[in-house]
Amino acid sequence: MRGVVYPIGALCVACTAGPMPTRPAPASTPPPLPMVQTVEEPQLAPRAAETSTAAPSPPRLEAQALEELELDGFLPAVVAPPIGAVGPQPVWVAAHGAGGKASIHCTQWRSMLPEGRGFVVCPRGFPTHPQAGVDAPGFYYVGHPRLGEEVAAALKALSARWPTWVDLEAPVFAGYSQGASMGALALPGHPGRFARILLWEGGNGEHDEWNLRVARRLGEHGTRKVLFACGRLVCRENADTSARYLQREGLEAEVVYVSGAGHTYVGDLRAAVKARLSWLLEGDPRWR
Repeated sequence: MRGVVYPIGALCVACTAGPMPTRPAPASTPPPLPMVQTVEEPQLAPRAAETSTAAPSPPRLEAQALEELELDGFLPAVVAPPIGAVGPQPVWVAAHGAGGKASIHCTQWRSMLPEGRGFVVCPRGFPTHPQAGVDAPGFYYVGHPRLGEEVAAALKALSARWPTWVDLEAPVFAGYSQGASMGALALPGHPGRFARILLWEGGNGEHDEWNLRVARRLGEHGTRKVLFACGRLVCRENADTSARYLQREGLEAEVVYVSGAGHTYVGDLRAAVKARLSWLLEGDPRWR
């Protein structure tokens, strides 16, 4: 049988040719992008004001240079307040001499004490001209028990008048002449418990105000320091003896003496007393 002869060229073409190319598919359309949404920024609420945790400033004392203080059973006392003070203030009680005036002694002590420190309280006493009342030219104290009661009434009224500022702990008593003599008799055992006492030309022992028993009683009621001020030799000699009584009972006591100054609360004796106030008030930071 005759075989079938295939052309060699045709076979070669068939062997080397690859598959017939196909027509490229049309490019697909990309999907549409989503529409961008506009998002409004949220409005923040205003920040609340920060609350201060600091304590409010304490009030400052507003007062006149001299104030009258009504007392139960007595004429009004005179007070020189620590104007502008902030916080509790100590108390300085000043008793004048026979024929003196509370306003004069309050003014003097206000000028001598540390600025802006302490209430100066001056019991008025009884008028030398009774019908004149508070307008009398001078005043005196009718006895040491009565002076002690008037001082107690003044301390009570002072605390009620200025409760935010008055500190009745460990007050100071300063007496001149009759105020000193009667103060020396009234203070041992007094409810005011005066920690420091200044006896100026009075209360120095000339009338036997002091002995060891009285000195002990004074210390038991809180007194720590006593300053005597003298402008006469006899005052100084008696004050030296009285100071030793006090010292033997554990109190601190000093004597300020200005020779020739006399019975006065002005001049060189005043300057000498002022110079020793730092010793008298030492240990009480409220007076700084």
